[in-house]
Amino acid sequence: MLARILRVAALLISGWSSIARAEDQQQLETAKLFFQAGAAHYQRTEFDRAIDEFRSAYAISQRPAILYNIARCHERLAQYREAAAAFRSYLDATPGAEDRTEIQGRIALLESLIGSSNQLEPAKTRFFEGAAKYEREDFAGAIEDFREALRLSKRVDLLYNIARCQERLGHWDDAIATLLEYLAQRPNADDRSQVERRIARFEELRAASQPKKIILREVPVDHRPWGVRHRNSLIVGGTTLALFATSLGTGLAAHQLDGDLTKSCLNSGCDGGRRDDIQRERQLGIASDVFMGIAIAAAVATIVIYAVETRPPKTDRAQAPLGIRFAGLGVAF
Repeated sequence: MLARILRVAALLISGWSSIARAEDQQQLETAKLFFQAGAAHYQRTEFDRAIDEFRSAYAISQRPAILYNIARCHERLAQYREAAAAFRSYLDATPGAEDRTEIQGRIALLESLIGSSNQLEPAKTRFFEGAAKYEREDFAGAIEDFREALRLSKRVDLLYNIARCQERLGHWDDAIATLLEYLAQRPNADDRSQVERRIARFEELRAASQPKKIILREVPVDHRPWGVRHRNSLIVGGTTLALFATSLGTGLAAHQLDGDLTKSCLNSGCDGGRRDDIQRERQLGIASDVFMGIAIAAAVATIVIYAVETRPPKTDRAQAPLGIRFAGLGVAF
């Protein structure tokens, strides 16, 4: 229709000069401004205001093509009786119209709709109620009204309105399903590519809004007796104690022998017969140090083995039982 309006605008603009010979130039300029304002309102879907501007332009210029524009505005407003009357006026004012057959068919269609227009009133009422709720950001209430208007009117376009409400609510699954239903019922929709892009965007938002999955898994618990579970650390620990005791014993023996040698050497001097005792005292001291070092290393090994034995046994995550158990519960992300 916009193309038709622009075509009429071109005819008007080209015809101003010829009309100017019969009418006042100032009036024609005023008519031109009215027409341009009406075309702008029509493009913004402000059909009521477009009708007023077109009527003002027609009152001055008497150009029949403007009647066609007025009829189209009434048609877009579902004012079928007024639209049919405007089309008839257009045909009456244009006896040789090339589109007469097309316009007559349109008039017949409008007359068939006049009888059913009363049945659409409840649907229109619910639609406007839904639109008002949408403006108040009551999107859940708007969805109910739009669905009822859809049921009463069978207007597939209302599915788009419903999807918009679901989008504002963040109900991505519902919005996607509604738009897919819209495309299914209107496979040749002019805005198909736009709707498909919107569906893709909703799918991205849905994926981003989904929380991370939480997997509950049972924490393994070793139910063996304490002595069995820590058998290795007990063995190494016992060996450690034995090494400490051996180191202590050899150290005491070396200390006692050293005391005897000190007393003997101080009183009478160390003769050649005491050399074996001196050598034995040195060996005991070295042995004590060696046993002490080994005992310390064994003590560290005992601690490490005990720590390893205290850890829960490894379990294959793929085969680990899931769910809540009486034993400890872990949460894996």
